[in-house]
Amino acid sequence: MSSSRDFVAATFADALLPILRRPVEDVIYETIDTRQIPTRTDFTEIRDLVNQLRAALGPPASEAGRTVDDGPSNGSPSGRKPAARRRLAAAWTLAARMGA
Repeated sequence: MSSSRDFVAATFADALLPILRRPVEDVIYETIDTRQIPTRTDFTEIRDLVNQLRAALGPPASEAGRTVDDGPSNGSPSGRKPAARRRLAAAWTLAARMGA
């Protein structure tokens, strides 16, 4: 008796699925639009933009990083300068590239 009831319930659910699917999709898309949740396309565009900026700043920024990070004589165990100095060197490099 239970298997008959399950069969009828499954058949009924399968019949309702196409009817309910569209309204549920609409609710999801409305929620995404209302909350302005980024989509995969947005993430792809941001990733591409970041990759373009990295390519444009790549060689000079990496050279500045090597210049600042040279030598273990700064007292840190890894031989690297503090993060603030690295960021400052990158900012100077960027300013030099922009002609400031």
